[in-house]
Amino acid sequence: MEGGSNTIRSVLDCLTDQPPVPVVVCDGSGRAADLLAFTHKYTQDDGSVVSMFFSSQHLYVICLIC
Repeated sequence: MEGGSNTIRSVLDCLTDQPPVPVVVCDGSGRAADLLAFTHKYTQDDGSVVSMFFSSQHLYVICLIC
């Protein structure tokens, strides 16, 4: 995938399909992949973001800019 904002939307669509479609994200490959890898790394099991970094609203804005 190209790594823009449409990529993030495609990942969301895949993960929320029934049944969910697995997604492989390669950290360090740039753009959306890095953002998704970072978000995955710092998101807790309950969906909250580790507070020492960003609020979930801030991450959402970053995703939109990507």
